[in-house]
Amino acid sequence: MRILLIICGVLVLVGAALFAFDTRTELIEQVDSEAMAIPQPLQSVEAPEPQETTPTPVAPNPQVPEEEVSEAKPPAEPTTPEPTTPEPKTRNASTFIERIDDRSILLDGRFTVRGGGTERDPYAITWDLLGTARSSIDPAEGMTEVPPYLALLDGTWIRISGFYSSPLLAQDEVSELLVSLDSWDGCCIGLPPSPFDCLEVQLRAPLSMRGKHLIRFGTVTGRMKIEPFVVGNWLMGLYRLEDATMDIGSF
Repeated sequence: MRILLIICGVLVLVGAALFAFDTRTELIEQVDSEAMAIPQPLQSVEAPEPQETTPTPVAPNPQVPEEEVSEAKPPAEPTTPEPTTPEPKTRNASTFIERIDDRSILLDGRFTVRGGGTERDPYAITWDLLGTARSSIDPAEGMTEVPPYLALLDGTWIRISGFYSSPLLAQDEVSELLVSLDSWDGCCIGLPPSPFDCLEVQLRAPLSMRGKHLIRFGTVTGRMKIEPFVVGNWLMGLYRLEDATMDIGSF
């Protein structure tokens, strides 16, 4: 019995060994066959060529005007204006001269001047009338034209009242005076006049000027000369009286 069991056991062991050997042989053959297999080259895949596409026109919006749909234009480049030489400024002066009667005229529609403009019957004028030249004469602005209604007085005889002073204080008698709207002693008292409110007077006969720092007032009569005297851009003089006489009075 034991011998039979031993023989059976031997047979089982031999069979197991043979089965294991066959299995290993198959695995080795399978590995060898896979190792001997020649790898197939990879097939390259070409990229599809791009197709040309035609843009589809966009239909205009009926609610938007065609002017707004137009292509945007680049902004215009700023242009530098060429320098121009400024023209002299001029101001409009009224030329209105109206004859009221044989001895009266209306100048600039507001100044009544009485007289005939002669030595025996001079025009009686005012400082307000002479002062209107401020709006028409300004050398710094290129304006030196005398208003026509004032130019009418040029060469005529006029009479006007005002304060007078001597250009030279050291002299007791003078042949020239400065007659102005405001009082001025030529030095310290009063306000220096401007060319629009004073007259340079050349006397027919010398006048006594004794005394200092006095306020002198009178009425001067003479032949009027209107001529702007300009130095640089400054108006130094405008009105002159020639062959004049002075009636000294009080104020």
